Amino acid sequence: MPVVFDNHTVTSYGNFSLIESFKQAIGFIELLQKHLTVNRHHNFRYSTAQLVDIMTDCICVGLFRFMHMDALKSDPGYCKIKGIEKVPDESTFRQLLAKFEQENISQLQQVNQSLLALKANIEGCREVWLDIDDTVITLFGNQEGGEVGYNPRYNGRPSYKAKVAFVSESAELANIKLYGGKTASNGQFADFFKKTLALLPQRLIVKGVRMDKGFFDDKNFTFFEDNQIEYVCKVPLKQSIYKIIAYLDDQRAWQRLDAKYDVAEITVPLPTWKKARRFVFIRETVELKSSEPCLFYPDLYDYEVIVTNMEDLPPEVVEDLSKISGQAERIGNTINRMRGFVRSNNNARFGYCNLNEAVEDALNMMECQLSAHGVRVSKSLVHPIPPIWAEKNKLEEVVINIAVNAMQALDAAGKPNKQIIIATHWENNVILEICDNATGVDDNIKDKIFEPFFTTKEVGEGTGLGLSIFPGISA
Repeated sequence: MPVVFDNHTVTSYGNFSLIESFKQAIGFIELLQKHLTVNRHHNFRYSTAQLVDIMTDCICVGLFRFMHMDALKSDPGYCKIKGIEKVPDESTFRQLLAKFEQENISQLQQVNQSLLALKANIEGCREVWLDIDDTVITLFGNQEGGEVGYNPRYNGRPSYKAKVAFVSESAELANIKLYGGKTASNGQFADFFKKTLALLPQRLIVKGVRMDKGFFDDKNFTFFEDNQIEYVCKVPLKQSIYKIIAYLDDQRAWQRLDAKYDVAEITVPLPTWKKARRFVFIRETVELKSSEPCLFYPDLYDYEVIVTNMEDLPPEVVEDLSKISGQAERIGNTINRMRGFVRSNNNARFGYCNLNEAVEDALNMMECQLSAHGVRVSKSLVHPIPPIWAEKNKLEEVVINIAVNAMQALDAAGKPNKQIIIATHWENNVILEICDNATGVDDNIKDKIFEPFFTTKEVGEGTGLGLSIFPGISA
């Protein structure tokens, strides 16, 4: 049976009347009229407050793009609820935003402050946690303040870096500020946080801060400690963290939470830190697909690591930490990157393996890091090559250790054309050769480079274990 809607008071957005009633109850458009003043021509049909109010409606009902906002023009029910005859064309919204100055951004912050204060006055005093993150906003034109910096999606395009702070759980926007695209996550962080505190209503008492891994920095933690503010921060999985994971494996420090998760903790200083801090490691067992080689990789894990100054760490503080970033990557790294790196010696597995495959897998893991340091890798791998009796994952670790040493030596030497050459060949034995165009190894220390704990690096920068493991992984 065909159905025809001929009632001109029907809207496609059934819950909008509730949204509009709420906005009227809090005096939303009155707040816009009080705080927001944009320099426009005198002959406009819609006030600035009306246009911002309608754009807010568009966002509330899921119309995020300008081209989609015209959908409200053909929705008579919306006009009925709003008490207007006609919805403005989307070009009107564009023209308004084109008139915005920095002063208008500050005025919108005042509107947001008023909304926070209104909610705080209703709820009374409460302790809150803040979630802090940043994101890249790509620019497609020459806009003031745009800079070419880190941009994971559009490499080489100018962008803004937006720092944002939210009240945890309620997701109330506490502060937002745009910086040039070259600004690092840590750039001007203390000033941003102090401004955030100043913008919050007095009835909101900040108990702690949760941060994504971009804010992992000794200076930030010292700032919070000096101001007696609790913090929890995700830790980027770098080489120093992998070493701690290996140590926890050797010490059998993991405690089983359930069939899938293990946890361990350690208080330790990282290189360049002036004090030790509490690290909590969460290990998730990866469920392999039936087609994956379970026989050779029986223990695969994803990791999440946090650093905190809290003695007691309530689960609710940690459970949503991975959701802070809108572009949060999966906890830990991919299975391929983790294979074999945190396996204890008790799980060592010798077998026949292909040296070329070990080299290729190691270079795949190192590709991004070498590229970021401007190092070009040349390979000369002979095919076919006889199998060798060794631990394949440890072979990969040796190649990575040597490549890291070469990369660091090239950085120190300041070579304009950084190059690493890796070759395999065989006669009576299978041979792996790795060389670089840095300054080389002094003759007086060549006999020591395979000794455990021997290193030429500064204190705290090297363990001296990178090459010492080699004799024990092949036969």
